[in-house]
Amino acid sequence: MNRNLFLRKVAAAVVGAMMAAAPLASAQPGLSLGSVAPAVWGTPPAGAQQIVTFGDSFTAIGPVVPGNGEHTEQGYQLKPTCKKDTRNWPHAAAEATNKTLADWSCNGTGGMAPLLELPAVVEESILAGNIGPGTERVVIMYGGLDTFQWVDVATSMANAQNIAPSAMQGVYAAIKNRVAQAAPDAEVVIAGYPEMASNDRVCLINPIPDQPAELPAPGAGLVQDHLRNAARHAAEANGLRFIDTLELTRGHGTCAPKPEDRWVVGMYDPAVPTNLTNHPSINGSGEIGRIIGQELYR
Repeated sequence: MNRNLFLRKVAAAVVGAMMAAAPLASAQPGLSLGSVAPAVWGTPPAGAQQIVTFGDSFTAIGPVVPGNGEHTEQGYQLKPTCKKDTRNWPHAAAEATNKTLADWSCNGTGGMAPLLELPAVVEESILAGNIGPGTERVVIMYGGLDTFQWVDVATSMANAQNIAPSAMQGVYAAIKNRVAQAAPDAEVVIAGYPEMASNDRVCLINPIPDQPAELPAPGAGLVQDHLRNAARHAAEANGLRFIDTLELTRGHGTCAPKPEDRWVVGMYDPAVPTNLTNHPSINGSGEIGRIIGQELYR
């Protein structure tokens, strides 16, 4: 397909979806959809896949070093940060459930164009044929880089029982509607982020494997909880299932006593292999994926 035509198709479809969700969404910034709906770069799998995943670097855990390692997969979006590691949680979830996978995650998703980037990439996956008849689950772990998600977090912290209709709710409404059009039998599922801090402590520098060095981080637990709460509220407002990954990974943040139990690592933790600091480890991504896979087909 001609690239310009492809971009126009993506832009038109995303605009239509966002307009359909307008009653739920607050005012959104004027951005060029051409900048957030790039043409396919890597080669996605052919046809509809049973599981299709979206997310930022907590999902992709794409390596930032030059070159490609044996576990590196090029992203399907034309974006320099879209390398992924095939040991990330989407691959682990697909392997655990014996399902086919199209992983559209990418480091930085949501940071380039808040609100618009995620629906654009979902649209791209539909045009590539990955979401279609035969797709069972569309799974999204998102929001850590999206400014409007953090508006919801602040609202949740101020008044946890009464979050007004928000822009993020509109994003999920748009995605739900588009997926229903392309794959009527597919379920859209929102997954929360895993634990990083515990008891308002983080362990960013762990030179001794079995002795994580705790640092006080006042309020970290509260922020972590309300990031989860805001995502859950946006999901439930649209009738979408929410996987509480935070609760399911309690005790496996940066301060877990044993290296193999630190599923998310800090800035320096040589006993725990990882591609990115302050992100899920290689082992942790596998464990998180197995948990999410189990929840998807519970």
